[in-house]
This record gives sequence, structure tokens and C-alpha cells, in this order.
Amino acid sequence: KRRGHLSYCPPEIIQKFNALPGYDDNPRYLFHRLQLLSLIKRAILSDGKGQKHPFSISTKGDLWKLLAMANEHIQLTKPSTQDSMEKELAAICNFISATEFSRSHVRHRSKLARSTWLYKNFTKKYSLNIEQIFHKNTGLTITEYLGLCVGIMTYYFTDAATDRIKQDPLKLFLNAIEWFNTCSIDKTKIEKFLLDISSSIEEFRSAFVERNSGLTDFTPLKDRPLIRHNSKYWIIDLNFLIDKIDSGIFWKVHEYLPSNKRQQFHQYWGENFQDYVNWLLNLSCKNVLNKVLEAPKFVNSHDEVCDTIIVCGNSAVFIEAKGGLLTTEAKYGGDPNLLFEELKKKLIGDDAKRKGVTQLTHSINASFNKKNPRPIEGLDFSRISKIFPILLLKDDLGECLFVTHFLNRFFKQSIQRKKVTPKVITPLFCLGIETLEEISGYLEEVSLVSLLESWYKNDPALFGSFLAIENPVKQRVGARQNDLLVQEENRLWSSVTTNLFPGQSQ
Repeated sequence: KRRGHLSYCPPEIIQKFNALPGYDDNPRYLFHRLQLLSLIKRAILSDGKGQKHPFSISTKGDLWKLLAMANEHIQLTKPSTQDSMEKELAAICNFISATEFSRSHVRHRSKLARSTWLYKNFTKKYSLNIEQIFHKNTGLTITEYLGLCVGIMTYYFTDAATDRIKQDPLKLFLNAIEWFNTCSIDKTKIEKFLLDISSSIEEFRSAFVERNSGLTDFTPLKDRPLIRHNSKYWIIDLNFLIDKIDSGIFWKVHEYLPSNKRQQFHQYWGENFQDYVNWLLNLSCKNVLNKVLEAPKFVNSHDEVCDTIIVCGNSAVFIEAKGGLLTTEAKYGGDPNLLFEELKKKLIGDDAKRKGVTQLTHSINASFNKKNPRPIEGLDFSRISKIFPILLLKDDLGECLFVTHFLNRFFKQSIQRKKVTPKVITPLFCLGIETLEEISGYLEEVSLVSLLESWYKNDPALFGSFLAIENPVKQRVGARQNDLLVQEENRLWSSVTTNLFPGQSQ
């Protein structure tokens, strides 16, 4: 598979790659997703004059050159000073896009499962009727919307689809009315849905001109992952379509709510994300290796310690989960100062307004202060000798290199290690939700602490992310998946099939 991507190159280029020392054992990728997205954006922003029609381009003669040239236009953020913190922020600016847009679709299962769980749980728990709001403004139920997204996925995301497109590249263009001809949803609803998730080239160009935070800001493409041309559609990026299932409904409801209701909606959604994390951990930790304390409170108080504590033998893992997202400008603008302000506001905080890092340090300092400790319901302090803090993010930033290392600057400043000795407090670990979903598949066999220690041992400065560092504990156990998430995804497919294609076996 790694060699397959070189098929876009002419024979003389393939020969040069094959001649590289060690290439047989470790073939390197020449092309990647960020190149392709950058090329698409650049093509959209061009006026099109004097350009070749895409299907008149010789695939092996020109496309590889265009992709390689696109790489040269992905500019790196450079620090303006030699200050170590600014250097780290500049590195994070660069790695945000590299991390987010280097992914394939291999984790679509957990994203689909998470999304359907969040929508179902929100509907059960809160009086804000997002189903009604969504239906009133789109004409579709949430189930219909999810179903149509999944329906488009199946056009592209199957072995049969790959074979079909290889035989005829024009099959990249989806004739949606033909594809959904046996669907129970009314044709006018399908057309309205397609208009909502697609744009013409001219509409994309206008959207980029109106708002463009940086070279790797692909917001218009994320918002509408299909290009519309006459009555046919072409998918820009499969991951962006999956993201519509993950966050599309949330942002639609946000858009339709009055401005004075949006903050409350975001607060509810953050709580809903915390519920999901606890659901996942409670059902994944089935034995004494990992004991879950959900929303733990201090004794004789209604004050919550953190979102979750997991007890692993003589260690306690304190988890603070954040369901919010960083702004587009901060993530893709390439401005280290703007990124820092956003991190302080949403993930670091201070004594006056604690967020993420300072929430964890405050709770740990208060709980284990040797002169005046605050007991926690259900936690035997006499057994705990080591504390592991985790900041868990829904934002893709949680998967990014350098982020854990950078946040530890502020964790070290506010944690009071001398006041909690002889308890040992490890550095802070930052995880993305996709990382936790992968980890959860192992928690029936190994402790969460053993996985964190394995990361720390192989990356003492914590420059990497959990998924980027080899983990001997994972390797010893072998590949695992969380059956809960598989079951949740299967429920989505079953619901889609039943509602969109009633009476049909497939």
C-alpha cells in the first residue's frame, strides 16, 4: 500500500525512490492529504483562466508535480524571537494542521459511534429540543440527516466504490437522485440536503475570500464537503463528510438558536461530552485494574473534584474533560500569540478563572495537602501514593505533538508538589478523545496507569502524543478495539437502513 502512492509518478521518479537506502524496508509517503487539500483550495481561489480541464491532465505526467509543488506552499510558522515558549507555540501552530489533516478515515467508527451517542443522550437529558429545532429549520429529522450522510459515504467508502472509480474516474461524480432512488425520504428533502452540504466552485471561492484565516484553513470545505456541478456532486474529502456526522448537527442547532440561547447550549453540550467520557470509561473498566469514580465530590460538599477519577492500584488518575473547540483563527492563523491567548482562555486559565490545567492543579493541591487534605467520596487516600493528571480534549489539538509538553509549563507553575509530599504527582498528560477511545479497548486487560507510564518512559519530555509514541504495553497485548463503539456504530447503520430503506434487506 505504501508503494501504491508512487503510481502517480513517472517511471524515472519511481526508480529514484526505489534506489534510496532502506526504502524496501521502510517506504516513505511522497503524497499526503494536506497536499491535496491545499491544492484543491489553491485551485478554487484561482480564476481558472488558461487552466486545463482536470480530466485532460495526464495523471502520471502532471498530478504528482502539482502535489509536490503544493507542499512548497504549505508555509511553516517561524518564531519571531529565540524565546523557548514562542518556539514551542510556533511548533504547535505547524503541527496542528499536520496532525489534523494527516489522518486517514481509519477512525471513522469511533467518531460515528460517539456522535450518535451524544445526540441520543442530549435528547434524553435536556429540555432543549434539538430534534425539533433541527427539523423546523432543515425539514429533516436528525435520523434522516445522519442517514443521508452515511448514504453518501457508502457511495465512496466501499471496495465496490473503489473498483467502480478505478474503472471510470468520472464515477467520482455522484448522481445523488439516482443513488438514492429507492430511499424513503422525499426527493425534495434529498435535494435540499444536498444543497446544504455542497457548494459550486464560485460559492467556495466567495466563502474563502470572505473568511480565510490561513493556508490550512479549510473551513468552507469542511462546512460543505461536496462540490456541486450542475446536477452532480464530487466529494472533496471523506473525513470532512464524517465530520458532518460528528459536528454538523451541533453547528446547525447553534446557527438556528437565538444568540441569547447559544451559550447555554454550548454549556449543555460540554456536560454531554463529559457524560460520554464517563459512559465510555464505566463500561470499559470491568475489573479491579481500573475503578471509575464518576463526577467525584469532596466529602461534606457539593464541590466536584474533577470529571472522573480512575483508581489503578495505589495510583489515582484525575481527568478533566473539555468538549469545547478552539477558534479557527487560533488554530490555522499561524500566529503563536493568538494561539497562546486561546489556550490560556480555554485550557489553562488562572486562579481567578480556572480552566483545564488550573482546574486539575487546584483539585490535586486541595485533595492531597498534607496539612489540611480535603477527602474525596469513595477514594481511600491511605492507598494512593501517585497521582496522574489527564486533560482530555474533544478538539483535535489533543492529538497534536508538543501540546502536552507545552501545557506542562503551566502545570508545573501551579502544582504544589512540596505541599502534597510524599504523594508523587506525575506531569500532565493531554489526550484527544480519539486517543481515549483507542485506549478504552485495552482497559479490560491493562491499567490506564500502565499505558501512561509506558508513554512517559519512551518520551520523558512528552514532546509527542500518546498515539505517536511506541507503547510496549499496547504491543504486548496486541491490537484491541472497543466493542461498545462497534455496537454503537452498528446501531447507527441499522437505524439508517430501517428508516431510509424500509422493507429492504440491504
